[in-house]
Amino acid sequence: MRNLLLFVFTLLSCLLLAQDTTALYFANSINTQDLKTHLYVLTSDSLEGRETGKKGQKLAADYIATHFSSIGIPPYNRTTYYQEFILLKQSLKISSLFLNDRLVFLEEYYTSPFFSSVTLHFTSILCIGYGSDEAAFDSSKID
Repeated sequence: MRNLLLFVFTLLSCLLLAQDTTALYFANSINTQDLKTHLYVLTSDSLEGRETGKKGQKLAADYIATHFSSIGIPPYNRTTYYQEFILLKQSLKISSLFLNDRLVFLEEYYTSPFFSSVTLHFTSILCIGYGSDEAAFDSSKID
């Protein structure tokens, strides 16, 4: 039993000391200035917000793929840095909101495309701002 425990501990210590040298190389190459540079590029206005499926997102993906290639990270399966997937886009084309009179969608109010189409009628609405400390107002008190 004692020999078995000695063997198990020896095997475990060898496994714990074994490290992927490639991972260590790349982990040790990370520095603050490089992170800052990449952050500024990926958050720049030139990438147009990086919305999925849009030009800015593709530019960001190209930037990352080019960087990976330049530092020697091999592409997945030795073929590509990109992963294809099906993109489902939802949009709401028609929406109605009434506050005494009809409000104009995308001008006077916005809604999420994930909500189902519905028509809402209100006689008053409480506007609480955008989460700031501005005073809220009650539209029912407006003449």
